Amino acid sequence: MDRELEKLKKAAQKTKGKSELAEAIDFLKRLKSEDPCTEALTFAIPNGGFRSGAGARNLSLSGVKAGVPDYFVAVPRSVQLGSMVVWRHGLFLELKRATNAQNKKGGSVSKQQLEWGEALSVKGYAFAVAWGADEALQVVRDYLKGRW
Repeated sequence: MDRELEKLKKAAQKTKGKSELAEAIDFLKRLKSEDPCTEALTFAIPNGGFRSGAGARNLSLSGVKAGVPDYFVAVPRSVQLGSMVVWRHGLFLELKRATNAQNKKGGSVSKQQLEWGEALSVKGYAFAVAWGADEALQVVRDYLKGRW
């Protein structure tokens, strides 16, 4: 399995800068190494990518929705907000390509992604956008420590 991940990572890195796929593979590999229990409860939500025609229609009919975050960390956490304790049911994470020195542009966040983030937050889930594997790992660490 690690060989397959390495092949995917190398293929993704052939593009200019580090691709979102390469960031995702790096994030999950490092999360597994650092916290295998949390990694086991983290899964991708395969909603991304452009599709046309019948493929797009079938996916839409089957429940695929634009803007849904890339990952869900199925670990509930309590957060201290002043004198109140608030529970988060889990963390939804949108992963974007990191900003880098070559092209100085990371991935952008769509209006639908922001709307999903707001709706999920209102329903008691944590939501974050991370630019790159490093930031994604830090978001998960902070979430698990109840920092937000």
